[in-house]
Amino acid sequence: MEWIIIFLICWIIFLSLVEWKELKNNIWSGLLAIIMAVVVDLANTIHGRYVINKHIVDILGSSLFFLLGPVFVIGTLLAQYHPKKRIMTIANVFVLFFLYSAIELILVYRGAVE
Repeated sequence: MEWIIIFLICWIIFLSLVEWKELKNNIWSGLLAIIMAVVVDLANTIHGRYVINKHIVDILGSSLFFLLGPVFVIGTLLAQYHPKKRIMTIANVFVLFFLYSAIELILVYRGAVE
């Protein structure tokens, strides 16, 4: 259930923030983020570094709802809102790091990830 709730929240955020004119360019960042997440999750689950529980649809060791939710949304919006100034880029990375880490911590706290 956690996966679906996070998926829905991320897509509500995505639909409210996405610039549809730029989506054809920015969507590639979201797809690349999915590929990277699958590779990382697959390697970590094979080596037993973490276990994903309660996944509804398993995609090579990761939840489909996680890949299409936070990973895709953050990847696409990161490309869309990439700042031009270096200091703002650093701040942007830290904000996204904390948001993504908060999602992971919620999943660990709820027992969806060990």
